[in-house]
Amino acid sequence: MTRWRALFHDPRRLVIEDRLKGVERVVPVMSPKGGVGKTVVSVLIALALVDEGLKVGVLDLDVTNPSIHLALGVDTQLRPSEERGVIPPDVKGVKVMTVAYYSSGNPLPLRGAELVDVVREVLAITVWGVLDYLIVDTPPGMSDVFMEVLNNVRGAEPLVVTTPSVLSLNPVKSLLKILGEVGTPILGVVENMSDRSSEHVVSLCREHGVRYLGNIPLDPLLNVSLGDVYKIRETQAYGRVKELLRTQRLPHYA
Repeated sequence: MTRWRALFHDPRRLVIEDRLKGVERVVPVMSPKGGVGKTVVSVLIALALVDEGLKVGVLDLDVTNPSIHLALGVDTQLRPSEERGVIPPDVKGVKVMTVAYYSSGNPLPLRGAELVDVVREVLAITVWGVLDYLIVDTPPGMSDVFMEVLNNVRGAEPLVVTTPSVLSLNPVKSLLKILGEVGTPILGVVENMSDRSSEHVVSLCREHGVRYLGNIPLDPLLNVSLGDVYKIRETQAYGRVKELLRTQRLPHYA
């Protein structure tokens, strides 16, 4: 009955389910606060997973301000091929999907129903095939895109990014509370731009029963390496992400 109700409401919801059936784990990278480094963390995780021989995709759902293509050095002059949907180009071993392929650098001011429609369309048309991980870069906040991911991506396991700043941490409390209330399994919390683990971040994770995955140091070299995946892999931040993924024993990770 639930499937028929979804079909009546918007048939794309069933298409999205079919598009993601070959993806073992979907990890939306989330934060209510902007400027905490979600995009960069998404890229670091994706590259680290690829380097372990895993099949990985990255989806940029920050459709009004896409930036994954900039961080990975994707040539948006190329167009994804199409065969019963849009096939994300392979960029250094990562399948990358972004609206930047079609916007030609022009702004995409969207809100409300328009934004929801674009997000559902991207989810519905993208052919991922078989993946071990799909990393989803989401915009800051807990509004339309946030709700679309929770409502349409079955089995999503959000990874929450914060910094040690109280300006970032307080909104994260609200995010963890909401995710807990709706029963969404949280992969863990990453403390970004921090040279060491902060007790107040660790305490927050303990309070909500969420894994604290660790800290990623502020790395000046990382900023100037964006756009070049080879240079990114030489950064301290990348090495730290690889270490975190290994010590946290994520599935399929050595």
